[in-house]
Amino acid sequence: MNLIVECNQCEADFELSLEDLLKEPRKLSCPNCGIKADPDIVEAMATALDEAVAQAARLRRRFKISFGVESDELESEQDDEVALPEVEDDEDSLWGDEGEEESEEEEED
Repeated sequence: MNLIVECNQCEADFELSLEDLLKEPRKLSCPNCGIKADPDIVEAMATALDEAVAQAARLRRRFKISFGVESDELESEQDDEVALPEVEDDEDSLWGDEGEEESEEEEED
């Protein structure tokens, strides 16, 4: 199963296989701008998708199933709780991802 991903930062499209994400959750990074997703979240998503595919396979004798997900249509309680850092006027601060990794580690504790 392949996933088509669009980077929210640079709008580049790329494709990843679910099998690769299950083996190496750190692979979810934009090949264009290099922004990376949290590997714990990627692993949880990949595991859930793998389970959904396995359950859909059980129905394949009687039904053909296809599905698509638009992430901007998803509701997430976690998104509502995340405090976004304030952006400085400096252009370079828009493209740095150093602060994001530190913030995510602090939230996990």
